[in-house]
Amino acid sequence: MNYFYQDMTLGAASLGLLFFLISYMIYQQRFTHGGNLLLALILMLSTTAFSGLVLRWNPNLTLLLLANSINVFCFLFAFTIILHFSLFSFSKSPLLWKSKAYLLLYVPAVILSFVYALSPLMLAGIVQNPFSFQILYAPGYWAIVLAGFAFAGAALLLELFILARGASAAEKRASLLSLLTIVLLFYFYGVDLIRPFFANRSFFPSPLPLTIASFALVYEFIKYHYFSLGKE
Repeated sequence: MNYFYQDMTLGAASLGLLFFLISYMIYQQRFTHGGNLLLALILMLSTTAFSGLVLRWNPNLTLLLLANSINVFCFLFAFTIILHFSLFSFSKSPLLWKSKAYLLLYVPAVILSFVYALSPLMLAGIVQNPFSFQILYAPGYWAIVLAGFAFAGAALLLELFILARGASAAEKRASLLSLLTIVLLFYFYGVDLIRPFFANRSFFPSPLPLTIASFALVYEFIKYHYFSLGKE
């Protein structure tokens, strides 16, 4: 039961950060397009933390599949949002906010999430045993794996380019926090969603990387005004 209380505490911490960020944005009047996406990102990380409770402690197969589908959705959209902001920080292009072209970044995540949840192309089923369960992945799940590597890898490279091009001290610190966030999220989602595909067994990573990443994102927003783009 120690793991249960640990997971609950870490998930509550991420959710608490979400409410803190909302309060801060209201007080500072810093609601922007970027800030709204940051709120969505923190919500996804806290949702993933709580869905981990379902995966670890709930025996109902329907809820297990629902929690797993939610994790895939959060995985794809979290890295899409991070890639979006890494692309903006690298290019400084106002087109990413003044036009709707940036919405194209989210199309693969939408398609893959719905295909995973609503078709047998990626998810074959789930088998429960006395001590745990095993999710059976179809060959189409390779699309999720490759998309995860592509989104995370592209964001990582963009942040490294920002560091290498002689950015200001503030930009470099913000990029270092973004790199930390990318590494933490890829570690968690890699163990939770990618490793089981190759190992043919389920794993239950601690949500601690999600909580640390949430703190890093909120600090980055407050201290370096990252995600404070596109004022409404």
